[in-house]
Amino acid sequence: YMQQTQITDIKALKETQERAREEIDRLELQNDRLKQSVEELSETVGKLEDVEQALDAITEVQGQSVDTFTKQVEENKQILAKLEENHKCLVLQNIISVIYRCDLDGDGDIEDTEVDALLTSIKGINGVQVEEGKFRSAIRGSGGGISAVLDIVKNLLSDEADEDSIFNIA
Repeated sequence: YMQQTQITDIKALKETQERAREEIDRLELQNDRLKQSVEELSETVGKLEDVEQALDAITEVQGQSVDTFTKQVEENKQILAKLEENHKCLVLQNIISVIYRCDLDGDGDIEDTEVDALLTSIKGINGVQVEEGKFRSAIRGSGGGISAVLDIVKNLLSDEADEDSIFNIA
């Protein structure tokens, strides 16, 4: 009976390892996609800066009013803010996906054994910083239900990073 239990435990560990490998492969693909998004955002920022410089030159040459130029700069700031918000949404979507995939037994709860895999996966998302101690405490304090874990992730939606933040997007 003991040997059979050990064989069953080994099979379960192999299955868990296989799932972890699949998750790592999937996260690597997502990480590559996020890197590409960051590169695209960087290119867009660079283009917006070029536009701003071109507008400066045009303003000098044509004598446009400062008000018109200011309005154009504000529009560019709004575009940049939307791009940053889109990036934040992509990161949030990836974290939510990771949360559901790390519930290995599918019971709707993130147990202590699943928290390590969850943290590793979240740390693998490009541009995400997580306060591990605060995250673990928040999960324990919430009972570990997926809906409670999703509530913890809500602080990403806040534009203000404070000392209580668990997640930060770099």
